[in-house]
This record gives sequence, C-alpha cells and structure tokens, in this order.
Amino acid sequence: MVAGPWSATLEVDGSLYGLCYQGVEILRGLAVVVRTNTWLTVTPETNVSLIAEDAGFQVAITATNKAAGLHFSWKGEIVCDTSGSFRYSFKGVSHGISSTNRIGLVALHSLNWAGRSCEITHSDGSVATTTYPELISPHQPMKDIKHLWQDLDSNQRLTISFAGDIFEMEDQRNWTDASFKTYSRPLELPFPYELRDAEVVEQSISLSVTPSLLVPTTPRKSNSAQLPAKRVLDLAKKGETFPMPPIGLGTDPTNPRQPSKELLDELQPSHLRVDMVAADSELRGAEVLKKVLSLSIPVELALHVGNDSQRGLEQLSAVEFGDLLSALLVYDSTSSATTRKSMYAIEQHANQLFGLGAPVFVGTDDNFTELNRQRITPRDVNAQGLGFSISPQIHDSRNKAIIETAESLPAIIATARSISMGSAIAISPITFKARRNIHVPGRQIDRLGRDEDSVDDRWGEMFSALWLVKTLAPLIQGRVDRITVAECLGPRGIISNEDAISGERSPLAKTWHWLSQKRSVITIGSLDSDLLVLADLSKKDGLVINSSASSANISIQGWPASVPLLVPPHTIIRLDANE
Repeated sequence: MVAGPWSATLEVDGSLYGLCYQGVEILRGLAVVVRTNTWLTVTPETNVSLIAEDAGFQVAITATNKAAGLHFSWKGEIVCDTSGSFRYSFKGVSHGISSTNRIGLVALHSLNWAGRSCEITHSDGSVATTTYPELISPHQPMKDIKHLWQDLDSNQRLTISFAGDIFEMEDQRNWTDASFKTYSRPLELPFPYELRDAEVVEQSISLSVTPSLLVPTTPRKSNSAQLPAKRVLDLAKKGETFPMPPIGLGTDPTNPRQPSKELLDELQPSHLRVDMVAADSELRGAEVLKKVLSLSIPVELALHVGNDSQRGLEQLSAVEFGDLLSALLVYDSTSSATTRKSMYAIEQHANQLFGLGAPVFVGTDDNFTELNRQRITPRDVNAQGLGFSISPQIHDSRNKAIIETAESLPAIIATARSISMGSAIAISPITFKARRNIHVPGRQIDRLGRDEDSVDDRWGEMFSALWLVKTLAPLIQGRVDRITVAECLGPRGIISNEDAISGERSPLAKTWHWLSQKRSVITIGSLDSDLLVLADLSKKDGLVINSSASSANISIQGWPASVPLLVPPHTIIRLDANE
C-alpha cells in the first residue's frame, strides 16, 4: 500500500510490515498482539478489507483471538493520507474472563535507529532525551512513552504518538528479533492479568512527519516479466576470509534412536553436545553420554547442576572421558543462568572435570536475554568462556521475521563480548524453535525434555537451510569460538529418524554436509542482507544464498571465472568450479 511518502505491506492478519517513509524503514512492523498467560502469541481469525485508496489508503479489520482461558474480539482501522498522517487504531472486548500477559498494539522499530538519539514525552508532559541502545539493553531502555520524537536524515522530524495505555520499549535483540519493540502494559505490573467479561481495550498509534512532503501516490507497477538488473559481487573486494570455528551437533535425550558411527562419518560434526542433570541425588543423561563416548567423538558436556547434586556429580566424576571432553558448559538448573553455587558444587564433588583440559563455559541454556539480565563474568568463577542459546521463533514464526533475526546477531556477539571481558564465546545450541517454553507458570523445567511444539514442519526444507546459513555467517564473521547446531538425529535433527533409515537427504542435510567440510577458513561476501556467498576458494567450492522474495541476477568475480547467475527467491545454489 502507498500513500504519498508512506508505504507498507498489509498482511492477511491485519498487521503491517515494513512501514517506510520515502523508502526509509520507520517501523519493521505494527500489529495488534494478543498473548496467552504463558506468552504464546494467539493467531487471530481475521477479515481484512482495503476500503479506500484514491487519496491514500484505509483498511478495516475485524478479528477474533481464541485460546484456552482467553477470548478477545476486536475491530481495527488503518488510515493514511497523502498529506503524511498515519494512524492504526483498534477497539476490542473480552468475552468472558480472559487471562493474558498482553493485549494491545505493538510497534517494531527498525534497527536503523540503534545508537541514534530521540526525545520522549512522558504521560505527565515531561520531556527526556535518550538513545536507542547500540549494545543490547537487558531491560527497557525507554519507559512511559506518550510521544516519541526522532530526527530523520531528510532534515524532518518523525513523531510517534501512543494512546490508550502506558507504553514502554524493550530491546528485542535479546531474543534475536531484529527490532526495538514498543508495547503497552508495563512489565513492572503483575502478569498474567485478567480482563473481565465485556471489558474493553482501545488503543491507537499515530505517526506524522514535519515538515510534510506532498508526494503523489503512484501505483506500483509489476515488472515480473523483466529480469532484475545484473549486480556484480567481487569476492576479492567485498569478500573477507574468516577462520571456521568448531561446529558440532546436539543430541536428543528424548529420542530412542541415537546417532550411529556411520551417521557421524557422514555428518562429520566437530563434536556432539550431551546434556546431563545432576540433581535430586541422581544423575540423568548417563545413557546418552555412554553411547556418545563409545563413538569416540569429542563431547560438549552441558551439565545442569540442581539441588542435592552431590551424588549425581560423584557418579559423573567416575566417568572415563579420556581426551574426548572438548568443552564443559555449566548451568544451574534452579536459575536462568550459571551461579557460583553450581560451580562450587562441581569443585566439591567432581573437580576432576576441571582438570581434563577442556574449556569451561558459563552462561545460560536459554535465550540471550537470561544471560543479559543475570550477568556472570567467566573469569570471576574460573571459567574460560561465556555461552548461550539462540532461537529465531520466540516472538514471530513468519518466514521473513525468522530470516531477519540474522540482523540481530552482530549486536548479540558484541554485547556478549562486553560481558565476557575478553573470554571465549560459545553459542550452544542454535535451534529452529525453542526446545521448551520456560515461562509456563508453576511448571518445573526439565532440561532433558522437549516440548511437543518444538518441532517445525519447515525444518529440513530449503527454508531452514537458508536460515541456518544466514545465521552461521554473522557468527563466523563475529569470530564466535564454538557453535553447536540443533540436533544430530530426530525430528529436530539434521537428519530425521525416517531419512536415516531410507537414505533420503533433505536440503538442510545437504547444506550441513557442505558446511561440515569447511574445517579451516571460509570466505564470505554479500551485496545486501539478502544475497550472500560463502566460498572455499582453495577448493573452488561455494554457496550462493538468496533469502529475498525476488530473483537475483548476479555475476560473481574472484571465482575461477566470472560466474553469471540468476538465483531464484528463497534458494541456495552450489557453485563448484570442478564440475
């Protein structure tokens, strides 16, 4: 949709994506969001209609969100005219008592604003000057926002006004989202909370730019029959060579099938991660560890230390690792991040683990935000590194949002390095969906368990391969010290149980096989955030990744010969000069 200088994409659920002013992204997204009392997003049943577009655009939305213990319906309106004013408003009502953590408008601000100043008008009329953070803020960088003012590069001023509740901002890069998010109902208020039967929620977000520009609305013309303009990527000039970190795979404690030697010979991970829990006077996970050690592959041991851990740790201390322990990740299963108590328990009851020569990492087995909010410096607990997990679907499961999470990774690495004080960084594991929901009230987290909805139908397909390469590239560029990806075998594995039997190999498995062969260095080049090339120049072997919705017409220089390519959307193409 286009109205003068404004443009945006309207989604079928009534949300807006890519709200731009004169082609500059102002908001990555804008939507009415309904969350359950466990922070799950409730997908609405919607009816969306574009009811005017001559002098701008006007959209009418009717929607219903239903989940266990929640029933909320609403009507929304989006109005934008050529003079430059824009407004998204909604009014909704609860049917019966609805238990929720959030219902309201959410604005996703572009990462382009990181490091730039803005002004906030608070609800009492006072004004404060602040800055969008460059490093990731562990808590809300801006609170009590009624109006937000920021200067554009065009010497104009943008005003975003919020009405209907108290709004505040959080740094969504904590969860790998590529945005800053402004939402209502401050988190310092109790949650979950209840809406009474027939209780009304009404909010609006308005945007304006001054001085305004009177730009005529021009309908966008389709050029689908035309080839995109050819672009040239010179790997010698725009490519950079990086050392490859060790990249291993996880194991699935819930899977009766564990990887065989033949499967490991095919996948060639640098290590296998094994999770174990020492708590309640027992040691869990020992059978998987025994199986992995029998395969003579390096082990990344993720040790979750809980209450009454002495007996379990003493059992673990009797295990003969030989030289196979490649890293020890220490977590506190009673806390969101490693504590001194968990490290002390190992020192007391399994101290020989620290003497096997493997680096010790502390941190969190959950989202980076848990580490960012409960910081621990490795050297303060005699550890050598900092570790955490990442997953792209904490807030948004749409394809484009998943791909965009790669944009948050440089800031995550930079923030992690500021916490680690120069220590090594391990990201373990990278998963396509979170293994478990850690925010279910009253639920005891099983560190060896997997939620039923941790499996995604897209896993194994070309899209998941695209996401994996897009995620690994900035981690390699950021010189992360070690990486563990997903799981080796099973429904969340590089190879599914079924494919392990049939011999079929998915696009994801084929892409992993290419990556696993790169043990030394890799050259990475890009033309933009969507077009990426990974190359092993010594073997004249590479991948071209196009994660955009449009074909890319490119010529790669710095290869044995200039290579012209027309790369379809959402595709990986392998280049092999030897074939």
